[in-house]
Amino acid sequence: MKKKLTNNLFLKILSVIFAFFLWLVVVNIDDPDVTDIIVGIPITIINEEKITEQGQIYHIEFPVNQSGSIIVKGARSIVDKLKPSDIKATVDFSDVSSVGAVTINYTLPDGVQLVTKRVEMMRIVTEAMKSDTFDVEIVTKGSTADGYLLGDSKVSPNRVRITAPESILNLIKKVIVEVDVDGISTDIATQSKLHLYDGNGKEINYAENSNIKISATTLNVSISMLRTQIKPLQLELSGEVQDKYRFLGMKCDVSEVAVKGLPAKVTSFSTITIPASSKELDLSELTEETEVVIDLNRYLPEGVSLRNEADRYVTVTLNVQPLFEREIYLSMNEIRMENVPVDLDLTYNREAIALVRLEGLYDDVNAILTDEMNPRVDLSNLGEGVHRLVVSLDIPDGVEHLNTTDIYITLTQHIEETSETSETSETPEEAFQNSLESENSSTSFVEESEQEGTSTKEENESENSSNEEDGLESGE
Repeated sequence: MKKKLTNNLFLKILSVIFAFFLWLVVVNIDDPDVTDIIVGIPITIINEEKITEQGQIYHIEFPVNQSGSIIVKGARSIVDKLKPSDIKATVDFSDVSSVGAVTINYTLPDGVQLVTKRVEMMRIVTEAMKSDTFDVEIVTKGSTADGYLLGDSKVSPNRVRITAPESILNLIKKVIVEVDVDGISTDIATQSKLHLYDGNGKEINYAENSNIKISATTLNVSISMLRTQIKPLQLELSGEVQDKYRFLGMKCDVSEVAVKGLPAKVTSFSTITIPASSKELDLSELTEETEVVIDLNRYLPEGVSLRNEADRYVTVTLNVQPLFEREIYLSMNEIRMENVPVDLDLTYNREAIALVRLEGLYDDVNAILTDEMNPRVDLSNLGEGVHRLVVSLDIPDGVEHLNTTDIYITLTQHIEETSETSETSETPEEAFQNSLESENSSTSFVEESEQEGTSTKEENESENSSNEEDGLESGE
């Protein structure tokens, strides 16, 4: 019998089912009290306007998830079915203490008792709401097309009013709209979203913060495009340098500058001209090297400006230097006689000197050597007689020969010398003197040279013309 009972599977299953039904009967007859922890109870805020009507906002410091937690007691049949949503938790902002604490009130279903408030208080932090007005800045990104620059830009509205918690409002340092201008050569008209940045360049995401209110977040932006070109400077002189001065040239610290403006304006001219009529570069009163500062803005067409304001003023140096005179005396043995006729004898006063008056810059005139001037006269095609010849000189560029430098020479028929003619013939010096007397010359060559050295340039030119006629007569 015992073996039959222990090895019978059916009887075992039947025993388990009977035990379960027996337990149900006991439970239903005797429903004991149990305790349980209920967490995640949503907390409802009432009288919130008591904070907001004072121009303040709040944020919940505790509990961070804005939910309560309690321990409850009740019949097992009730407690086991209890859910967080079955319990009502509220805080009344009318009762917020000075330190921001407010009691959480829990309302439980019938048959359930509150044992302990695990989360008893809510703590909030209040903050004043502030408003301020900010200028909107246009920020461009990218580079315009070659030869173009950004011109005037406008944003509408150009100011926005922002209302936010004071701590956030104090962070706002820049309010901008961004516009992409990469490769652009035409005017821009678009709409751009507003961006807020703090002092560290970090963007403040106002879209995710309902406490931040902005008067406008999408703004209209317009940007005009300007043409830019490099223009050469054209500098025109006026006036003439004074007598005894020379203009050696001018030098400008820049030769070209960049301008900007509307395309039609910029392409309408080719140079920036400082006209002679402006008398900015007037030579008439200058006696030394002089610097002239010119304001280029005065010579730009209307509607055109300099691309860089730093280019506005240019400095032009006008190099004017005084001229100096120098007198050089040539002895006859320093003058080379060229093309002397082979059938004529040449005689001249070996003690005579020829005056050379030069004018030029100090260093130039004082650097001239006699040999470098290569003084010479050409005797080709001359016949017998006394001849007044102009001395040819090699004068460096920049040096002026002020006077006519000339000498007298005598050409006579070559005579074979005999003892008879030796006694009666004139010496070369006597022949030269007689020739001078025959020409009714009343002054010596030295006196004529000194007189010519002190004459003016105009008199020298007149005398030179007369001397050429005399030379032709003598040659004939």
